[in-house]
Amino acid sequence: MKRILVGLMIMFAAITDAAAQDTTTVEAMLRNKVDEALTILRAPDQDMDQKKQAIVAIVEPLFDFPLMAKLVLGKKHWTSLTPEEQQRFETLFVERLKSSYIDKIDLYRDEQVAWKPAIAEGPNKVRIPSAIVSRNEEITTAYKLYRASRQWKIYDVEVQGVSIVSSYRSQFDQILTSGSKEDLFRELESSSQPASPAPPSAE
Repeated sequence: MKRILVGLMIMFAAITDAAAQDTTTVEAMLRNKVDEALTILRAPDQDMDQKKQAIVAIVEPLFDFPLMAKLVLGKKHWTSLTPEEQQRFETLFVERLKSSYIDKIDLYRDEQVAWKPAIAEGPNKVRIPSAIVSRNEEITTAYKLYRASRQWKIYDVEVQGVSIVSSYRSQFDQILTSGSKEDLFRELESSSQPASPAPPSAE
């Protein structure tokens, strides 16, 4: 009995150590990518469009957009779509998600990122808390990642304790409950259209 208990303790220690190593690895990976993006933002010799393109190239591979598309609709609504509709929704949702955050790059004013230790939420899930710190405020964030094969992918982000996936799920569920799939597609398509130029001044 004592040997069995010792064996279990050794196994548990090995699992815990492996999880800690994975947590450290994914935390370092995310920090490095964010640092790369911040370095680009601070570069004085690039215009904003060039910066946005470079940041997208760094950040985009970190996200599992297909999974996020499924999560924001939920099983009920996702399975009600045909494969063609699922692909259409995924494309439109990814456009919405990227544009809503890329557009905010213009607001960057040399804020700093304060990282907190990553938290293992299971053998293949990690939550990495952080905060965006400026002179006047601190915005808490948390990245949720899971291990996909040998890679770690972001499947959700919390801002001030609010999940992006949950926020979109609530919004889309309301549209689909009170309307139709085409209503949802129209809403997504309209949000992805560039804003119309302002009319010329009469002066």
